[in-house]
Amino acid sequence: MSNITSTASATVVAQEQHFTNLTPEEASVIEGGYTLNVYSLVCAADGADPWYKGKDDVYAKVTLDGITTNYGVGDMGTGDAKNLLWEFNFFENAEISFFDSDWPDSDDPLGSISVSGLTNGLQKPTIRGSGSRYKVFYDVTA
Repeated sequence: MSNITSTASATVVAQEQHFTNLTPEEASVIEGGYTLNVYSLVCAADGADPWYKGKDDVYAKVTLDGITTNYGVGDMGTGDAKNLLWEFNFFENAEISFFDSDWPDSDDPLGSISVSGLTNGLQKPTIRGSGSRYKVFYDVTA
């Protein structure tokens, strides 16, 4: 064990003492933030565009600490599943909003997930919007 000597107070403090009272969330920020792992998206019911091949044309707006980027998912109909295997790093918060593309009209929201810390294992929420339902499989790790 290495020691640090303070010349101001002439005390010896073990380096390990400085980090013993951190929560897992505090430690993850010091170590470099969180990782949002998005494994898959499953369509329980498509309904945003019944006239377009009977499927939703899905994309995601991913916002990490205030910066948004679009990611394509593709056509999805009832029963379809897509292995996304996305990995995003963030420090404070992350949001993924799914949409059905309707160019030139405005896009249909399909639902979203928001995270700001660690999850307790795999999460499987159902998101809903514009007549469609999807299940998102994800977790957040440090």
